[in-house]
Amino acid sequence: MVTFSSPSLIDGAENADWKTILSAQSVTSVPQLTDAVIQNTFADADCRFSFNGGDLYHQRRQFTDGELLFLVNSSLDEAVDGTVTVNGKSAVQMDAMSGNIYTYPSTEADGKLTMKFHLEPAGSLLLYSSKGSQKSYPEMPAVAGSTPVPAVSPLQVNRLKDNALNIDFCDVSVNGKTTKNVYFAQAADIVFREYGFANGNPWNTSVQYKRNIFRSGYL
Repeated sequence: MVTFSSPSLIDGAENADWKTILSAQSVTSVPQLTDAVIQNTFADADCRFSFNGGDLYHQRRQFTDGELLFLVNSSLDEAVDGTVTVNGKSAVQMDAMSGNIYTYPSTEADGKLTMKFHLEPAGSLLLYSSKGSQKSYPEMPAVAGSTPVPAVSPLQVNRLKDNALNIDFCDVSVNGKTTKNVYFAQAADIVFREYGFANGNPWNTSVQYKRNIFRSGYL
């Protein structure tokens, strides 16, 4: 047990049992929660992290034949770089989007694996560390465009064909009246109002029961 204060009351009254409880060897008392306290008191020797930047979170699942480790960078504007050391002899990366499995570079020593990672903002990584040797998996293909290519001439962009661009504004003429440069939905309302629909386009303001809109006398 870890305590950040020394309580002495139960139901508002002094209780001597607290002194016995807090003096036990299984109780650690610290003044406040710090990185050092987290590292020395809560950190698991079988799963050690060292990282810089970003906002790293992880979830760990232990199985009889290995460990599953899910890393997430919750920062939206800063990448995170680091290493993680876990038990195991070999590691693979699991692509949660495609279901593919790739070998993951790691260093093994004394039954522990050390793996480097780099997570872009809002990035994630799913790793599996096996206690035994795993079958051979391919390396993850390099991301296209990850290596800058220097330009040998000024950049030019040419259109292959004309683009189709929707223009949502129009001029509407009805019953001798013309309204220019109005949004298409407003233009439809103008037309329907000219023909007796006070609320404009009935398909936007009502639900037809059987043929009640058609029988309204305006269509």
